[in-house]
Amino acid sequence: MPDNDLKPESPRANDAPLANALGLLTRAIFAVVRECKENGTLAVGRAVYTVRPNFNLKYSVDPTVLNFGLEQLEEEVWDYKNQSDIFETKIRTLPEFQTAESLIGKESQHRELLRHFAFAVAHASLSGVAPQALTRHIETLLGDLQARERSCIATIWLAGVTLASERISVSDALVLRRPTRRDLQEKVTVESAHYAHAFQPSVYFSCIAELRLRYLYPVAQQAAVERLVLALRLFRLGAVASSMYAFKADSFDPLANVGIGGPGRTGREAYELSCGDSPVLADFLKEITPLLPTHLDFPQQKPDFFSIALHWYGEVLLSPLPPEGSVASAVACLEALFLENVQTEMSYRLGMRVAGLMRCFGFPSVDVQAVVKNAYDVRSKYVHGDEQDNKWSPQKLLELSSSISDYARLALLAFCQLRGKLSRRELMASVEMSLLDDKSRDELQATCDQVKFCRKPA
Repeated sequence: MPDNDLKPESPRANDAPLANALGLLTRAIFAVVRECKENGTLAVGRAVYTVRPNFNLKYSVDPTVLNFGLEQLEEEVWDYKNQSDIFETKIRTLPEFQTAESLIGKESQHRELLRHFAFAVAHASLSGVAPQALTRHIETLLGDLQARERSCIATIWLAGVTLASERISVSDALVLRRPTRRDLQEKVTVESAHYAHAFQPSVYFSCIAELRLRYLYPVAQQAAVERLVLALRLFRLGAVASSMYAFKADSFDPLANVGIGGPGRTGREAYELSCGDSPVLADFLKEITPLLPTHLDFPQQKPDFFSIALHWYGEVLLSPLPPEGSVASAVACLEALFLENVQTEMSYRLGMRVAGLMRCFGFPSVDVQAVVKNAYDVRSKYVHGDEQDNKWSPQKLLELSSSISDYARLALLAFCQLRGKLSRRELMASVEMSLLDDKSRDELQATCDQVKFCRKPA
């Protein structure tokens, strides 16, 4: 039946003939499923599942939350082979299906989307929902075919961030929360109950993030998650990482609704967020996230000094290294930022440049220079396999690692905000001149006053 009440902003309004054809196909599939169910050719049965704690989830804040019992449930299940048989013999041969397929065209990707649409309508028809209630499937398919922006929710299992309360609403787009019982459950068949866990990776996490976003192509979803993780890693000194994330979108593209496992890396550093941090974090993410590169960007950019420094900063926090190894990675991060074409007096130049820039953000330059010098000495002994001096106890090495890593974090924040305004060479020349005369110092200070989130806490 033609639909004459199409809103202008609806995907259906852009292709009324196809929308009408899909409406007719929806009704035809509904009739096929009802007929097959009545004559017994629809292989539907009851399956028994066990709902239990998922011990592959490693919640670092409170592992005891997994101490809950088992549940049993039954669900109606449609045999997969029977689904394929009915699609090939009953649905694909429908005149309504042939009409819709001819309107969609010959592109294989579009025909695959139509197939997913047909299966979705068939599954929904099992419950006896009226065909009119299946209109949303038509909207979804047309949105996919017209390459429209889609809404998506990304659920991200984060490590390196703990929460002072159950739920922190950072913005309309981002919520951080502690896990619920539903998050921690897994549903397995009775037959697979004894081995299903063996096929799952361990997921280390300290909170869950829910990110709402809009995307045009599925790869943009993954890039958005990667940028969020990088930004949270820079907000404060923390080994923020994600060992698992999943997307839920109103789309028939298989890549739009997927779960993705990460490398599962964790580190020593973590920080806590409270509700009071929400305004600052929201401002931080709005400013910094768009400036961060990912390996999913298109067109893919060649590695440059900033992306290399960002890599070393990740190694500081996530590599399973002793404290002196983390110090070496932090120094490598600073070298990538500050030592373009420098081959001599590297330790001295690095210390002076880092101190000259950090002074603009309220850090005592003498203290910064001393930390960088000590870190460079520790780094040199570490990379050359020498023993550290006796003055470096394990505790002092941890403190040095934390200090030099935080300078690396702040330098990354400064560079990512300034590199669109002046080149690294121009910035380094300005830093060095600021050490020689007051005018150059004032000019550098005016430049750095435009940088946010780097000021030394009062």
